[in-house]
Amino acid sequence: MGRRPAPAMGAGTSPLEWAVAALGAALLVAAVGYLGWHGWTREAGPPDLTIEEVSRGTGQGGHRVAVRVRNVGREAAAQAVIGGELMEEGGQVAEDAETILDYVAIGSSREAWLVFTEDPAGYALRLRVKGMARP
Repeated sequence: MGRRPAPAMGAGTSPLEWAVAALGAALLVAAVGYLGWHGWTREAGPPDLTIEEVSRGTGQGGHRVAVRVRNVGREAAAQAVIGGELMEEGGQVAEDAETILDYVAIGSSREAWLVFTEDPAGYALRLRVKGMARP
């Protein structure tokens, strides 16, 4: 029997390529497994939106109050109506404004602006979620 010829350079798969392929497959299996486990074990529940003031500014359209809305709940929220009220000392509402966020995913945050004609600096600002829907 004769000797086999040596493989040409670049022919076949090197051990490094096999190691990288195995690492990629392991990461893929781990990611799919985690997502499946997370989806299977996550408890159902409604969206839970929190609002915080981020900044204030003035523009051509009036006085803007930037707010950050976070969904800390277990379901996404759609058509979330975010309201702000400028409150006088006696508890009367001097002015209100609202905006609508089309979609707030689970664990995400969105920024929006409430626009007032009055300067919010002279009032107490009350922020609240007025309503939302299931996507």
